[in-house]
Parts: sequence; structure tokens; C-alpha cells
Amino acid sequence: MKRNLEDNQMPSATEDRLLTRKQAAEVLGFQPQTLARWKWEGREDRPPEVRVGSRAVRYRASELSRWIASHASNGTDGKN
Repeated sequence: MKRNLEDNQMPSATEDRLLTRKQAAEVLGFQPQTLARWKWEGREDRPPEVRVGSRAVRYRASELSRWIASHASNGTDGKN
């Protein structure tokens, strides 16, 4: 069953769908401008992008899932 992203239904992070910057930001809990700023700043630890055509930037849902896992904290501040 296909999901219609126009209906505000986000694909699960395990689906290998191409997401817009806005959709990726929703998955990550950021503003879309944050992802754009990270690209402009040249941050190497930003989520990987896929260029579609000459201008469109997309994010693979599977890559976002991996990025989240690699940047997730364990909820502790290092103090016992």
C-alpha cells in the first residue's frame, strides 16, 4: 500500500523513500532551515543528501534512520 505524503503521513524510517528537506526535517525534529544551514556551512556530519536533477535535494529515509542511530545519545550525561 502506497502512502500519500500529501496527507501528512510520513513514511517509516525503514522505507527507502526519497524525502524532501521539509519531510526529512520533520523526521529528525529540526526545522528545514537547519538542514539547509548545515549544508551551507559544509558540516561533514550532516545527514547524507541525494541530488535529483540539477537543484532538488532529497534524503533517503534509510540514511536518516542510520544518521539518527549514529547521533543518538543514550540519555545520560556521563555522571553516575
